[in-house]
Amino acid sequence: VIRAEGAYALQTVPGPELEKFGLYARAAYAVTDWLQPAIGFDMMRLDGPDEDDKWGLLAGVNFRPYAEILPTLIVRIAGGHYQDAGADADDDIVMSQLTLGF
Repeated sequence: VIRAEGAYALQTVPGPELEKFGLYARAAYAVTDWLQPAIGFDMMRLDGPDEDDKWGLLAGVNFRPYAEILPTLIVRIAGGHYQDAGADADDDIVMSQLTLGF
């Protein structure tokens, strides 16, 4: 499964228009009914200097512990790196997520 989405906007405010752009992409492969490795990329560019740009990489594993009974129940464990040059910060994250879709 590959998913991607992008957005481009011109925001009218007092003064000049603001130009904004962002995207994300995710790729996952179902090894079994219950195991799915996944990777992702996020990026955001705001009008202004390059140091306002933000981006991130994420990798993890999706588990479907009860794939046959609750196919929309997903447990996700992931780690990633995010870069925000404007804040002069490199952020490494570890996350867990429990999702139940309908």
